[in-house]
Amino acid sequence: MHANRYHIPQLQPLPPSILVNRPAALSSFYPFNAVDVYYYYLARNALWNGIDLLGLSPGDEVLMPAYHHGVEVETLLRKGLKLRYYRIGADLQVDFDHLREILTERTRCLYAIHYFGFPQSNEKLSAFARQHQLLYIEDCALALLSGSEEQPLGMAGDLSIFCLYKTLPVPHGGLLVMNRSVGRRPAFPDPPDLLSTASCLGHRLLDNVGLISGTWPYRITQEFSAVARAVKHRLGRPQAQVDSDLLQEDLLPVGISQLTRHILRRLDLEAVKTRRQENYRLLSSLLEGVVERVFPELLGDVCPLFFPVCVEDKAKVHRELNTRGVESVYFWSKKHPDVPVDMFPEVNRLRDHLLELPIHQGMSRAHVEYVAEKVREVV
Repeated sequence: MHANRYHIPQLQPLPPSILVNRPAALSSFYPFNAVDVYYYYLARNALWNGIDLLGLSPGDEVLMPAYHHGVEVETLLRKGLKLRYYRIGADLQVDFDHLREILTERTRCLYAIHYFGFPQSNEKLSAFARQHQLLYIEDCALALLSGSEEQPLGMAGDLSIFCLYKTLPVPHGGLLVMNRSVGRRPAFPDPPDLLSTASCLGHRLLDNVGLISGTWPYRITQEFSAVARAVKHRLGRPQAQVDSDLLQEDLLPVGISQLTRHILRRLDLEAVKTRRQENYRLLSSLLEGVVERVFPELLGDVCPLFFPVCVEDKAKVHRELNTRGVESVYFWSKKHPDVPVDMFPEVNRLRDHLLELPIHQGMSRAHVEYVAEKVREVV
């Protein structure tokens, strides 16, 4: 068996050169130039702290999409909110007829998710919220730098949240944007754990070597992570993981590190968006007729996070791609126990068959062609 030419991580790795880049104009881009923007360790921290600012109280109802990660659901449930789940179609768009069916007099808030950078109809969602006097939360954790209907995603919601590390080569980071004036500010966040930041940074640096040199750095990454966890355990320090689907309440007050801020100020965000769009279009053309492409065309101002495809045996394809050096995204496969059983067959199909392929800005044309080659081998 020949060694894989690359190990392609699902998220953008960190080239060391970025650390010494000249500062860029970060404030030219939304949400970094928003008036009320707050930086946290994770997007779930932003949501947790933002809920209190909106004035939502235990027992209030929130309309929540049935297709979700799960940790945002857990965050709202821990706040004592009651969730009413609405249907998401096979095209990953909101079912407005179902929204109207489940609306009650106790409903206070509408929660919407922009999947993989592709927007929901903010105009219709905002109009629905206004019509029924609801607060509107935009979850842009998967849609940093994306736009819709002449404005960036996140500007329409009363509250918006973003995840930084999914799109950008930073160790961690989530943003809370308050577009609704509430007359108060969240508490100043605590500094993050240094060892957790160093561990995540090491992952990103080693992933970059794997992207260039093959699969052996991936094994080093695993050893590095194991050593870091062992050290933190001996020191009695909590595990501040960024890829966990669990809500760690001890991390909710935590902000971002100065290292993350340093990297953010040295990124060319316009180049990030352009490369992701180019990689997406190339992979879509290479996989035409090979797999079911959820969004064959890249329209408008979308900054794609991944390339979503539907495959027959999701677990097998995920496993086989990983052995070939291509990391795919297997999250969102489990249903949260709060969601009614067998009520959403379209969403169940997405959980069972939807797999996300990498198209990040660290990938060259050769990397994209390699991903397509390995998908053809497996599928």
